Amino acid sequence: MIACAAGKDSGRAGTTGKETGRGMGITFTDTQRQVIETRGCNLLVSAAAGSGKTAVLVERIVETVCGGENPVDVDRLLVVTFTNAAAAQMRERVSRALSDRLALDPGNEHLQRQTTLLYNAQITTIDSFCLFVLRNQFHTIGLDPGFRIAEEGELKLLRADVLGAVIEDAYGREEPEFLHCMEYFSVGNRDEAVEKEVIKLYDFAMSMPFPEAWLAQRKGDYQVTGDPLAFPWAVLFMEHVRLVLAGCVEKLEAALGLCEEPDGPYFYGELLEKEREMAAGLLRLCGGNCAGAENGSGLADAQGSGVGQTETTEAGASGGGQTETADYDALCGAFGAVAFGRLPSKRDASVSPAKREAAKALRDSVKEALSELRTQFFGGSSMQVSRQMEGCQEAVSALVDLTLSFKAAFDEAKREKNILDFDDIEHLALQILLRGEGDGYVPTETALAYRSRFHEILIDEYQDSNLVQEYLLAAISGESEGRYNRFMVGDVKQSIYKFRLARPELFLEKQEAYGGTEEHARRIDLHQNFRSRREVIDSVNAVFARMMGKEMGGIVYDEKAALHPGAVYPVREGGLSEDASNVTQLLLFREEKASADSSAQDGTAAQAAGQEHGLGAGGRTAPEKRVANEESAGAISAKEQEAYGVAAQIKTLLREFQVTDKETGALRRAAFRDIVILLRTLSGWDEVFKRVLEEEGIPVHVTSRTGYFAAAEVQELLHFLRVLDNPLQDIPLYGVLHTCLGGFAEEEIALVRAAFPKKKYLYDALAACVGREMTERVSAPLQGEGQAAGAEQATSEQAADTEQEGRAEAAGVGHVADREHAADRNRAPDTAGAEQIDEALRVKIKAFLDKISVYREMSVYLSVHELLQVILRETGYLHYVAARPEGSRRRANVEMLLVKAADYEKTSYFGLYHFLRYMEQMAKYEGDYGAAAMQDENADVVRIMSIHKSKGLEFPICFVSGLGAAFRKKEGSGILAVDVDAGIGVDYVDPERRVKGKNLRKNAVALKLRRDSMAEELRILYVAMTRAEEKLILTGMVKNPEKTAAALLPLRRRECSLLPYDVLMEQDSFLSLVLCALSGNRCLDGLYEACGAEVEPDAPEYAAEPTFAVKLNDWGHVVEEKIEETVLEMEAKKKLLFGDLAKMADESLMTELSRRFSYEYPHGNLRELYTKTTVSELKMAGMQETDEAAAKLFEEKPAVPYLPKFLRADETVSGSMRGSAFHKVMELFDFRELTSKINADPQAAEALLVEQMERMRQTGRLSPDYSGAVSVPKLVGFLTGRAALRMAEAARAGKLFKEQPFVMGVPASRLGSSFPKEETVLIQGIIDVFFEEEDGFVVLDYKTDAVSAAAELVKRYQAQLAYYSEALAQIYGYEPGVSGKPVKERVIYSFKLGEEISV
Repeated sequence: MIACAAGKDSGRAGTTGKETGRGMGITFTDTQRQVIETRGCNLLVSAAAGSGKTAVLVERIVETVCGGENPVDVDRLLVVTFTNAAAAQMRERVSRALSDRLALDPGNEHLQRQTTLLYNAQITTIDSFCLFVLRNQFHTIGLDPGFRIAEEGELKLLRADVLGAVIEDAYGREEPEFLHCMEYFSVGNRDEAVEKEVIKLYDFAMSMPFPEAWLAQRKGDYQVTGDPLAFPWAVLFMEHVRLVLAGCVEKLEAALGLCEEPDGPYFYGELLEKEREMAAGLLRLCGGNCAGAENGSGLADAQGSGVGQTETTEAGASGGGQTETADYDALCGAFGAVAFGRLPSKRDASVSPAKREAAKALRDSVKEALSELRTQFFGGSSMQVSRQMEGCQEAVSALVDLTLSFKAAFDEAKREKNILDFDDIEHLALQILLRGEGDGYVPTETALAYRSRFHEILIDEYQDSNLVQEYLLAAISGESEGRYNRFMVGDVKQSIYKFRLARPELFLEKQEAYGGTEEHARRIDLHQNFRSRREVIDSVNAVFARMMGKEMGGIVYDEKAALHPGAVYPVREGGLSEDASNVTQLLLFREEKASADSSAQDGTAAQAAGQEHGLGAGGRTAPEKRVANEESAGAISAKEQEAYGVAAQIKTLLREFQVTDKETGALRRAAFRDIVILLRTLSGWDEVFKRVLEEEGIPVHVTSRTGYFAAAEVQELLHFLRVLDNPLQDIPLYGVLHTCLGGFAEEEIALVRAAFPKKKYLYDALAACVGREMTERVSAPLQGEGQAAGAEQATSEQAADTEQEGRAEAAGVGHVADREHAADRNRAPDTAGAEQIDEALRVKIKAFLDKISVYREMSVYLSVHELLQVILRETGYLHYVAARPEGSRRRANVEMLLVKAADYEKTSYFGLYHFLRYMEQMAKYEGDYGAAAMQDENADVVRIMSIHKSKGLEFPICFVSGLGAAFRKKEGSGILAVDVDAGIGVDYVDPERRVKGKNLRKNAVALKLRRDSMAEELRILYVAMTRAEEKLILTGMVKNPEKTAAALLPLRRRECSLLPYDVLMEQDSFLSLVLCALSGNRCLDGLYEACGAEVEPDAPEYAAEPTFAVKLNDWGHVVEEKIEETVLEMEAKKKLLFGDLAKMADESLMTELSRRFSYEYPHGNLRELYTKTTVSELKMAGMQETDEAAAKLFEEKPAVPYLPKFLRADETVSGSMRGSAFHKVMELFDFRELTSKINADPQAAEALLVEQMERMRQTGRLSPDYSGAVSVPKLVGFLTGRAALRMAEAARAGKLFKEQPFVMGVPASRLGSSFPKEETVLIQGIIDVFFEEEDGFVVLDYKTDAVSAAAELVKRYQAQLAYYSEALAQIYGYEPGVSGKPVKERVIYSFKLGEEISV
């Protein structure tokens, strides 16, 4: 593969234009070079998938810094990326580019300065930049500089606490508006529904630059008078109505076209013509262009009318066929008068049944569409709409006020704790950069300073920006002063973060506005794809050219938006199968449950195959057995069927498909690591695919953020902590009893419960078994760990009803559970029940209760992670989970819980109770950490990840699976619908009459959300399909292929143009969207034929070659493939077991294997050579060369088996321990206190030594064992010697150094004569002591060896001291006659001999 243009990170591309310049070793196309060099304007770059935008952005930065006559320092650029990882990668690539240029011009001072400035350059995320602003400008808004960024779990806890307090305070004020709001939005007698809606409103508000102002505007969302169509939000549904009506007209015209064909249902024609005129009349009333009623192009005209009502009117003024919109009441009357007649039931053998059904299906879809329009938008009158909106106004206004109160209280709570969240960072930065003036905002002095500082602002992934970020960057860009210095790059087709409140509309607005005549606002499109093969690109274009338009996706998928091939790949040979070629595949699996009969037959066939090959009845592998078992039970799920199909396809690819090696550019066989499986959501899919693929022998790595809280080991530990926090919770207690932490069998727990049926709680029954009273088990409440509120320590039943019961108690009603507890305490002990428990079980229960009691006491004074460590250590739970299946992952999950406990303790909360709340909040708000991953993601494995996670990545082979999964159409399903633009929509509720229903505004907001959601789904599918480099495979389950094919037939007859808006809005899955897009493509001929539909190969829409290879697989076919695979495995196994290997063997293969297995490492003499060694090993090498006898003193001794302490006989202090003890005392001894007077007086020296050793013991620096292992007289002998006095003088001068480690390099030949001297080996060691005197250094080594003469020590250690001297010379730069001081003396002090030995 040739890398010759700027593609994705791999640099793979083709040369489609002139090679105008190079940068960073990459050739850029003309268009890319234009992006790099354009200056002096705001520049919007619409960069399609794989167009090399990162490489272009990096090159623009480098050119700005290094090129031209006026280069700019890199710290004067602000580069904003979407993630921290992207920022780090960007900084690294810029650093590498600068280093390359500096290597060519090493004397360039400007480049040298840039490499230094780069580390402080603002290449960062928007949040990090805002944090930078706060850290430097906190004083301008009175912010405490000691703030910290709060952890996610801490914020969730704080938010829940504050919101609960705000609602409780509002209840106390008893304001009618608030009480009406609570009644309006509550579900049952709980407040959680209101809390949920407040949080939803708050989150939307915080995505706006000025949250309070946005919330204040929402209070007027339900203020309406007059005709509903006169209000701005009416455009939200009227455009939809016009588009749907235009689609209805076209559908009826298509049905009429079928009637006019020779074998068409001619007898439907008259009725369909009347109904078409009726739909056209409705379209005219709604202000739509009715020209299509005559010429059949109404849909195209309607879709070209624009996105707003004003644009539609303008289009109508010029088109001539459009009329003004009638008032609302007139439209309601028109839709109410819609009536469809009865289709003739005439039978005629000459009429095609398929065309008859197709015409009927088209008409039925029109009936359904018109009925839905009437129900949603025109089911009442303007007076009724006004009345309903007035009924909603008070509740909406009160809900907004409650949200504002919560925001104020939440901000105050965060201020008190001096913490910020990421929303605060952005809004506080905005407060620093903008100030209000009149009705608008102007930049502050700080913003003006930043304008002067930043020469250019470069924004990556601009399509995922929001309004807050837009205001922030506009404040420092200087556009109001005529400085156009913003560079924005992105691709609106890849904007998939709408759920995070991203605003792709910002990109779309600039895409429309830029590129005109204004010089200061330019747009450049990068549409050449340097990632994918042509086959992948053609399939992507074929799908999205029919789906993505103005009304769906926000952008017309024309030549500018389409992908154009730019990558150069090795040419594949012709005649390849679909699996081996690069053609995009669509694999459809018929969803069905295998019958018991067919499963039995399949099982018998596999069994017979096994017997035939001499492997007996059990010849099938475990996966085949499982499949057969689940089939016979009808238990195999649709997800599993698809997973097995994907597994089979992966195996086929590994056998037949070749990918391009990125290192050599040549083709090689595909490997697991080349494959990725992308899923819309991992929830409910990843575990199924992982299990099935691993059963099939395919290694898998799942990139997931789910599954942690569902892990059994995590649940068990959290249950145990809940029991410690409050043992009166039956469910956690039962869970603990049933695990290894309790050790009880189900029968034992049942026996305890049966013995004390009157005990309300299981813990009471356990306590009664051992004769304990209530007062005993609650005598030590958990105080002091953040649980001051006793009510929060109630049972789980109490906790669930805290608010309502608290109000009941205030009214004198009391708490039922408390009264029952009091009755329990006053009731006499049930001795009869205790007698039913045998002694062994009673002992077991007592031990468990004692354990719980001890841990509860510990929880008062231990932190949570310390408590968990104690529990894990004493119960052995960590070893238990490690011994279970998938033990490594389970152990990692438990260790992650310890990490999370430690993280929790860094927050402002503490104690066990709040930790449990912390974990519950993380689970509740989907803050799952994902099960601990043990598989290296860079290993040779198939990766499974979500489409969102894959954004920005690329893979040689890409499966997009689970296409048949239905979209989660939850827009408007709750009582409250919120949109940043459309505002608030709520259901109409009459609490007095107990009536609840939709209203016009709520339906309009829900429609806006549904359209945005569908557009987002299109963009998500686009991202998924553009990840593939060489092979794209789409897979999905189809419940009824025949019905699916029949529904596609009307679309097949359309010319290959944009699909109707209403058709797209009807689709409920990726698969239905793809099939609709391909309905006119020849690739679906096989599906039509397989389902009995007629195919017309000569139709004009079939002129193009198919861009997909579509295959419909039955589950039986998958099973057959598995049986065939099993038979092949059996045959291979039989040959290995019973065949003649010599005859079967390939001679050339055997020769190659023999050569490989007989290979000898050519550098066997270096087997003992290590890159790092110790002084002791070098000492051994020196002794072997000089004195073999001395070396034998240090020969390696045979290993002695370890014995536990309780099995060992009494033993004296070992020699090694004594030596370590002497060294430790000498290391800790403070020689500054050793005076010449003490040195001359042994008694004074002994007193000083004893005093210092006592201090060492008291401070814990000297252990009792070491203290008892040393000989005080021998130490005194040293302290009264000459060397000690010299050391004391050096210590007082600050020139005494003890236990100094070092590392230095020596030739390898010094370790052995067989090693090459040109190799360098690192040696490390520790010098006991050295000190500096006027004329040089003195090295001293303590020895406790049992020797009889000084000469023995010299022989043993002269090499070691020589290395010490050499190391000191290197450290202090000693060169004879040039610099530094020499090592003038090397001394050994022998405690055994009591003398100083000069070496």
